[in-house]
Amino acid sequence: MDRFLNLIKESFDGKIDIYPRREGLFQLILPVFYEDGDMVDVYIRQSPDNKEKIRISDCGMTLMRLSYTYDISSPSGEKIFETILSQNGTLNQDGNLYLESTPELIYQNIMQFIGCQQKICTMRL
Repeated sequence: MDRFLNLIKESFDGKIDIYPRREGLFQLILPVFYEDGDMVDVYIRQSPDNKEKIRISDCGMTLMRLSYTYDISSPSGEKIFETILSQNGTLNQDGNLYLESTPELIYQNIMQFIGCQQKICTMRL
């Protein structure tokens, strides 16, 4: 995992902090914010399916945040949500959004995941 953490720091040119949260789970502190000024929640861990990949996730924070202002359980809300996920290569596992990444694409995939989170949080608009 240290290899991935060092690669992420290099990819962001040192403009990132990484904090351990639980065994094998790390939070990325990036200068990226939601429209209300809160920082975007991004976590990483080694992929449980493939040790050569890293899993970028939100630990359920995006949907929790959206639930304060918007109900995605309507047919149109679900369709928009699924479309956003599909267009961004992101998966949903019981409210936890995630994207698997290889080391070569870690920077691009983190930025893609953040973009997906921001689109989901503005669904109500």
